[in-house]
Amino acid sequence: MTQFSSLVLALQVRAAARRPAPAPSTRPAAAPLAPPSHPTSPLPLPCAARLQPDSKFAAAYEAGVHKSKYWDSVYEDSMNLIAKLPAVAALIYRSAAPLP
Repeated sequence: MTQFSSLVLALQVRAAARRPAPAPSTRPAAAPLAPPSHPTSPLPLPCAARLQPDSKFAAAYEAGVHKSKYWDSVYEDSMNLIAKLPAVAALIYRSAAPLP
């Protein structure tokens, strides 16, 4: 296994650990926007609905963390977004695509 393959595998394992089941608050955020629009148009709203309640950056900002330390919480939020994005995209796709 190459070094790159092992890094990808490690990232997949870490992302799977951060990927809980879709929150009930995500479904209403995605459903009303999907049918009349392009599937990528409603993407930001469910992502925000899913990430904002447990945002590390929002908590750090409210706690008054110095700007030089923001990168740590932004990195954690970014990794959480990457981990949760497949479920959000699937939710939008299922609500936008007609069932066969």
